[in-house]
Amino acid sequence: MEAAFFFREGDRVPIWDYIDNADVVDHFKRPGDSYDEAMVRVYHGLGIDLCRGYGRSFSEEDEGKVVESRDVSWRISGRTAWVTRYPIEL
Repeated sequence: MEAAFFFREGDRVPIWDYIDNADVVDHFKRPGDSYDEAMVRVYHGLGIDLCRGYGRSFSEEDEGKVVESRDVSWRISGRTAWVTRYPIEL
């Protein structure tokens, strides 16, 4: 990345990705890590240079969990959070 900033040829193409996988997080995290610390270990461990941020990774135990708030609701299905009620209804 630094080479590119100085208009020099890089040693490789930078890797940019978004990791949303609880098993990957579990593999890299250490006892006592916060979720943020675990995600740093994931990105460093995989050699990922850039990320657009990260969301929460859901485990099998989260399956079916529903979160309701005043403005929005979502449900965990297939280790993914799905919005079931949006803040603005059409």
